[in-house]
Amino acid sequence: MYLVMLFITAVIFAGVVTIYVMHKSCSWFHPLTIYIAFHGLVFVLRPFVVYYMDYHFIYDLYRFQPDKYAKVMALIVANVGLLSFAAASLWFGNRALVIKGGQFADFERQQFIKPFLALCMVLFPIALYSMYYIWTDRLSGAESLLFDKGTGVVISTKGNGYLRAFQLVCVPLTPMFVWFFRFRLWSFAPLVMYVFLRAGTGGRGPIISTFVCLACFYLYDKRHRWPEWRTVVLVALGVSMFLSIGSDRGRSVRELIVKDETKAYVSQYVPSPLEGMDFASLEFVEFLTDKIPRQTGTFEYFVDLLQVFTEPIPRALWKEKPLGQPIRLFNLYDYGNPVGMTRSMPGEGWLNLGLIGVVIWCGLWGMFSGWLYNKFVASRQTVIQVAAYFSLLGMLIVVYRDGVPITLLRDSLFMMTPIFMLHFIAKAMGTMRADDFRRLALIAMQRGRRSRRGDPIATSQAEPAEPAQIVRSQRQTGARNIPRAWRKSGQPSRP
Repeated sequence: MYLVMLFITAVIFAGVVTIYVMHKSCSWFHPLTIYIAFHGLVFVLRPFVVYYMDYHFIYDLYRFQPDKYAKVMALIVANVGLLSFAAASLWFGNRALVIKGGQFADFERQQFIKPFLALCMVLFPIALYSMYYIWTDRLSGAESLLFDKGTGVVISTKGNGYLRAFQLVCVPLTPMFVWFFRFRLWSFAPLVMYVFLRAGTGGRGPIISTFVCLACFYLYDKRHRWPEWRTVVLVALGVSMFLSIGSDRGRSVRELIVKDETKAYVSQYVPSPLEGMDFASLEFVEFLTDKIPRQTGTFEYFVDLLQVFTEPIPRALWKEKPLGQPIRLFNLYDYGNPVGMTRSMPGEGWLNLGLIGVVIWCGLWGMFSGWLYNKFVASRQTVIQVAAYFSLLGMLIVVYRDGVPITLLRDSLFMMTPIFMLHFIAKAMGTMRADDFRRLALIAMQRGRRSRRGDPIATSQAEPAEPAQIVRSQRQTGARNIPRAWRKSGQPSRP
């Protein structure tokens, strides 16, 4: 029965992929692409490997053995989640991809370099200190993060958790640095440095987000809907680093810089490929279907969402702040040892309201993702809009794995704030936008047409050099910079 369900799952997945490929919105930039990649790996491909290789690492670690009901129901939950997410995301994200770009967009990107460098001068030193803080914490052997066995929550026992997480600003900033400087070889230096330092901390999720974000910028710059070999190499490099770092929690990377005197990460059992916790979303969902509600007697009814409101409050200001979610209807650690479990979108839905919860939760996330995609395609696709959307796509792969909105809240606090700061810095510096260039180009072309028709007023206005006219119009708009290409040509060319 279970093997039959595995093949049914593969057929459903193939059907969804076929429908999606035929849809006009299908591209690398659609959030459904990321969800399909995630679902295909952890709920379609890997379960066959687990079945035929008889993997048992997660079952032994979590101290449970699911029966046929729990195993079959876990696959049903995953399939219902895929169908709900795909239907909602395609319904609300149904626009065909349009990469607008053009000459005016290139001028805007050129004008944003100075504000971006000013932003980097402020944020990069703090991010480097954040990495230094984590490295010294690792090397000391007395880490400030403590795992609470009663709730399964990791808490910070000393220092500032915001400082520890500040290095996440590099996830969008380093790919943006490469993008602003047109993918020149030297522009990869900040990204390589961040990936190396982040690998030394043992953290892997931000590395994957960084490579996904970089792939988005590259494909957008080259006006490609789908990856070619360079993008595939980038993503494959990110996955390989994800696997290698997880084996020793970054110890081998730290050893390249300094002697690590702390006790090495050693496991009594070395998992086989794809057997470890990094891709074990199916076993996690099996744990949930095995325990909820048969042993817990109830669902959570989405009360865990209250953590969104309590999480941003620093523990220094609220000494009695609850660990994790403020209200719990049951504790999963009373029924096993689900250490490090990530629920995934379908698992979070089942935890809260069974199959109805899966439809609601995955459908809502599909609606939200599709709506954002449509907004991006219909937008002007300015520098800020492109950077914000691609940063979101980089975060989604981690959000889909965790299944809870608190992940998006934590990451966006550091990954979106630099983009908003860039917007205000550029505005304060009077940076010209693509719309400013379009307006000035329209003024120049209209005057040129009137001059050719013999309008004496237009002719007298057009006699001075065109750059002078642009400067006067520029003063009216409050902008400060004129592209060099316009100074040389005397008149803006068409986009």
